[in-house]
Amino acid sequence: MMRATLADIARQAGVSSATVDRVLNDRPGVREHTRALVLGVAQQLGYVADQSLAAAVRLHFLLPEGTNRFIANLHDQLDRQGAALEGVRTVVESIEGFDPPVLAERLRSLKGQVDGLGLVALDHPVVREAVRDLAQSGVKIVTLVSDIQNVPRIAYVGV
Repeated sequence: MMRATLADIARQAGVSSATVDRVLNDRPGVREHTRALVLGVAQQLGYVADQSLAAAVRLHFLLPEGTNRFIANLHDQLDRQGAALEGVRTVVESIEGFDPPVLAERLRSLKGQVDGLGLVALDHPVVREAVRDLAQSGVKIVTLVSDIQNVPRIAYVGV
């Protein structure tokens, strides 16, 4: 029996080879439904030995840019702890966090790309709206260091 190729998976899943490549290499830009379909077909064809890619939990952290030593230490710890967890893909991103419109836009762009989000942010109407939208899409949200009131977050972790 010949080994399945990207083209085989693409043909059976009804997507392009580029989409299969993005899914198998865990890159963004693929809807969750399509991602699950491609991983299922890959599993069925024996391309992926197990569903470890599909089961990977995608955690994203948004921390404010700057030279604050506490935030730098938090960034380092999140990177280290995330790397030590099997079945978890962790991204720690520095962002101009105290610019509410920039943060809100970044939050909106994470929809469908992450399972959980931790963030340090100011409590601002556009940020609250973006957090609500993200939570409504199924993302579990934890506020870190500074809390955002009246949003559907699962926890607040303060100093």
